[in-house]
Amino acid sequence: MDDVELWQRFLLLRGYVGLTEEDCLQIVAVKSIVEPHFEALVEDFYEEISRHKEVSAVLKGGASQVERLRRTLQNWLHEFFTGPYDQEYVRKHWKVGGRHVEIGLEQSYTQVAMSRLRTGILRIIHEAPQVAEKQRQTAEVAISRMMDLDLAIIQLAYEVNLLRKQQQAERMVAIGQMGGGIAHELRNPLNVLQTSLYLLKNSAQLDNAKRESHMERMQRQISLANRTISALSEFTRLGPPAKKTFAIASWLEETIRDNFPERTGEIQVLIEPRDLKVSADGAQLGIAVRNLIANAMEAMGNKGSVRIEVGRLPRPEEGIFIDVIDQGPGIPEAIQARLLEPLFTTKTRGLGLGLALVRSILERHGGSVQIKSSSSEGSVFRLKLSSEE
Repeated sequence: MDDVELWQRFLLLRGYVGLTEEDCLQIVAVKSIVEPHFEALVEDFYEEISRHKEVSAVLKGGASQVERLRRTLQNWLHEFFTGPYDQEYVRKHWKVGGRHVEIGLEQSYTQVAMSRLRTGILRIIHEAPQVAEKQRQTAEVAISRMMDLDLAIIQLAYEVNLLRKQQQAERMVAIGQMGGGIAHELRNPLNVLQTSLYLLKNSAQLDNAKRESHMERMQRQISLANRTISALSEFTRLGPPAKKTFAIASWLEETIRDNFPERTGEIQVLIEPRDLKVSADGAQLGIAVRNLIANAMEAMGNKGSVRIEVGRLPRPEEGIFIDVIDQGPGIPEAIQARLLEPLFTTKTRGLGLGLALVRSILERHGGSVQIKSSSSEGSVFRLKLSSEE
């Protein structure tokens, strides 16, 4: 979350708690009353921490770390009662929440600690003889509202930073899974290559036909390994789409011809109207359609034909659709939702990146992928895109 987003969120939350400019002035007005007690408030704060092993255990830097945290809390109190409550104030207090996440302090302890600090501040104001009753009441309300805001900022920092950590952990898991998948996909071709190379090198009994058979076998395994590397490369290197407006008919014809030159007769195309155009990255969209056609052919076991239908969605402002339809056995409903996830595959070979790549391409275009499948009618993969800009 950048500074602008954070400030906008602060203003929104400020409206929720009802903090006014008058409240801010009331907080600043009682600074002279609370400031002499800053040190005592900080001392009480960390004395309470020392009583809880679960909290003190995260302070692994020893006395020097505690001293730095004491100074941080004193600065926090100074800023709280001084203002201005501007974008810089919000940014600094956001960093406090981020620091709590870094040292591993549970969020519940932060909430309780803020409550203890609030209680100490309100007690000081309540017991101050120079504060009139009306001023005391308005100051207590203002301080509570501002502390609610500060706590909300800290909690937001927890959410964002914990989400980032979770995403990092998920990426590490995904890298591990992908690494295992790549190892599996490349090991088999390498084993076959090694075997064929050994036989070609050490067997004097091989005739020309068998040598040619081994050479073809090696070439097939090289192609398999290359497809694995290409799939991984496409998935990891996909950049922002470079959109251009083009006619779908000619683009689709070229995509089919370039990717399936010997199987164009197995692909039926219906575009209505024929002059339909789209604003998209033709190369990226071509990768998506290519993957869907290849999956459709594989699902049918090379029997039957793939049908591609293109048209406008029911409401013109919704854009266009590209349907890739096969005549295969269908996809069980239980796994349809997972098919677009990276590394999920029902095949004995493959990394499970093809459909995830399709989804990523469509999302980068502001579109989506839908799956409709049944055992009697095969499967339909629908790509939804905005129409010509």
